[in-house]
Amino acid sequence: MPPEPRHTAEREAFYARIATSSLAPLWEVLKGIQSVEPRPPEATALWHYDEVRPMLMEAGRLISAAEAERRVLILQNPALREHSPPRITHSLFAGLQLILPGEIAPSHRHTQSALRFIIEGEGAYTAVDGERTTMRPGDFVITPSWTWHDHGNETKEPMVWLDGLDLALVDLKLPDAQGLGVVETLRREAPLMKIAVISAYDDSRMMREAYRLEAVGYLSKAGAPESFERGLQLLLTGGFYYPPEVLEPPRHAGPHGLTPREGDVLGQLLRGMTSKQIARKLGLAPATVDKHVEQIRVKLGARSRIQLLAQLGSLDADARRG
Repeated sequence: MPPEPRHTAEREAFYARIATSSLAPLWEVLKGIQSVEPRPPEATALWHYDEVRPMLMEAGRLISAAEAERRVLILQNPALREHSPPRITHSLFAGLQLILPGEIAPSHRHTQSALRFIIEGEGAYTAVDGERTTMRPGDFVITPSWTWHDHGNETKEPMVWLDGLDLALVDLKLPDAQGLGVVETLRREAPLMKIAVISAYDDSRMMREAYRLEAVGYLSKAGAPESFERGLQLLLTGGFYYPPEVLEPPRHAGPHGLTPREGDVLGQLLRGMTSKQIARKLGLAPATVDKHVEQIRVKLGARSRIQLLAQLGSLDADARRG
């Protein structure tokens, strides 16, 4: 290994001077970037189910499945407590979900594929596109991306499983994440994976580049906490989120030729509601809402659903400024 660069008064003065031009010497940090061995940010962690179970059951007493939508205790890596949202590794989400006797988790869908490893209970079900799968301990159940599914427990015992999602939460400031290059790599190696970026960089150019790479969202730690929370909620329920100010506004002005019902759906989309929530509020079938959303996309000139929701964010921002 080459020796560490010497520190001299002249060099320190040079470093301070170039810092005013947003420059820094690579040789001072090179060893920290190019390590001989991997240096993962996570700590080794072990959750014993017999210790976690009482807390999971207490959560079942404190909040209903309907109120929580997902009654899940997230497995949070102890070395990543300062990172939001909680995660088990720097790029993976996992949690324990509880369905009590007689409960039904409402039908929903999301862009992420999901996996479930059944831990406790026998006889409850997951229904995918209306087809039920009865679950037993040791079963491994998957839900494909964007398929309607619900969970129900018609037995007399609680049902618990481990949830996992293929939403990659990419933190650009982690030691092994070299800017948006990691998004490009993930997109190349796993083209169907849904990727969301979390970063302290409040840079509109970087946000637009993430959008170009088709990341489903960009959460800025430097933004308002309520915006971060709203965006995270949208992403974890299968939606999309970008700060509205970084994206192009819709190319058309005026009513865009929307029908009254499409206007109703548009109003709820601007409030950040999912298709499932809109269907409940307007008394429509979820499939009907999706058809209206597709028509809105076409009339607003968006190339994809991601771009549509991004443009709606711009519409909402314009309305607030007006």
